[in-house]
Amino acid sequence: MSSSSAVLWLVAAVVGLALLLYVAGLAKRALERRARKLRYQRLGRETGPHRPLSQPGVLYSGMGPERAAAIRQDAEAAARLVASGQAGEPRNPHPASSPEFVLWVATYHLTLADLADELPASGAAAWQPKPPPEHGASRH
Repeated sequence: MSSSSAVLWLVAAVVGLALLLYVAGLAKRALERRARKLRYQRLGRETGPHRPLSQPGVLYSGMGPERAAAIRQDAEAAARLVASGQAGEPRNPHPASSPEFVLWVATYHLTLADLADELPASGAAAWQPKPPPEHGASRH
C-alpha cells in the first residue's frame, strides 16, 4: 500500500466516522423529541383537557355579558375623556384584584392606545413635539 493510498483510506475513515457521529446525533435528537412528545401526551391524558390561553372563554362565572359590556363602555368613556384632555387620570371604580377591576384597566389602556394611534392621523397639525431642554448656557 502506498502512502497516498494510506492517506486516502485515513481521510475516508475520518469522513466516515464524522458522518456516523452526525447521523447518531440526529437519531438521538429525534428520539429525545419523540420521548418529550410522548411525555406531554401522557401528561395531557392524566390531567385532562385544558383550554388554550388563546381561546376566548367565559370572562368570569359571576360576570355576565351585560355587566362586562357596561364595564367596557365605562372604561372606554373614561379613556376618551382623558385622551381629549377633558379629564385627568381616573380611578378604577371596582375593587382591586377583582375581575371587574382587571377588565376595566385592560379596556381603559387598550382604548388609550387605540386613541393614541389615531392621534397622528387626525390631529397631526394640532400636536407638536416639545423641543428638548437646553443643558446649561453656551460658553464663548
